[in-house]
Amino acid sequence: YDELTTDEIHIDHEVAGQIERDRFTAEIERARSMVVSGLIGEESTRTWNGSGTSYTSRSGVLEDGSERSHSIEGSAVYTDVVVPIAGTEPRYPLSGTIERTMLATRTTAEGTETREVSIFITFDGSQYADAVVNGEAIEIDLAAEDRRRPFRHKRGG
Repeated sequence: YDELTTDEIHIDHEVAGQIERDRFTAEIERARSMVVSGLIGEESTRTWNGSGTSYTSRSGVLEDGSERSHSIEGSAVYTDVVVPIAGTEPRYPLSGTIERTMLATRTTAEGTETREVSIFITFDGSQYADAVVNGEAIEIDLAAEDRRRPFRHKRGG
């Protein structure tokens, strides 16, 4: 890598693991193939493109002896997500989209429940990213202090 002559970097990574304990098991698999470009010279932004897949599952026996398990399969596609280099303003993605799909399955003594989620996120350089989740327009507060609750119904809508 040479910061003045390297134009782009291809990043491929895979992670897989399994945990087995008394009354609990978990499995994770993730793969991502990304290209970051805009590196040549003294640029002020980077552009990300690529895709990834993920799978996680957990199962176990609760204190009352009942069994519970859940799994999530997902995929993501990053298209022209332009981000400023570290230490510059604005600090939010300037443009681009992320499309994410997930299929979650939960099994308990009461039965099996499956949910599908489709998310399409569009960035515009502001603190708020526009998103469509299963057809519903929402916004994502990229500066939310409680990172567990960054979603809000779309302002003005």
